[in-house]
Amino acid sequence: MPEDSDRVTPSPSLFNPRERAERRKNRRNQVSHLFGIGTMTRTAYPRVLVETIHGVTIANFADAEILNEEVIGEVDEQLQELIGGLGQADVLLNFREVRLMSSTMLAVLLKFARRVTAAEGRLKLCCIAPDLAQVFKITRFDRIFEIYDEESKALDSF
Repeated sequence: MPEDSDRVTPSPSLFNPRERAERRKNRRNQVSHLFGIGTMTRTAYPRVLVETIHGVTIANFADAEILNEEVIGEVDEQLQELIGGLGQADVLLNFREVRLMSSTMLAVLLKFARRVTAAEGRLKLCCIAPDLAQVFKITRFDRIFEIYDEESKALDSF
């Protein structure tokens, strides 16, 4: 049995939810590999991480919960900036990190879809958690959006 002096005790900051979230965010904002010149670029926003792969702009939501008005407002603003800077573009919204989302966020998605369509782009969604997928089905948003289980399948569909 190890003595007390031999035990490694984790730093209390490892368990602090805010610090854990900040570490996750920092990891997401780092680019570990670039697959060829010009095939992938990244830009970090506080609520949305944007990358471009083979001409498709992928917006990854950084928050697990998109519930309160402040977060939704920031996401809406960042999506507006995204489409404003792209012009005509293919956009994939990746919900990999999202577990909870308010109905107000559904309105933001609908508004964003209209902007993408007006800019003659295409919008698709991927990696939606099963509980959120049910919300999309109940609200019939699954008829409005093309939704894919995996990012790779969504990318192949463009």
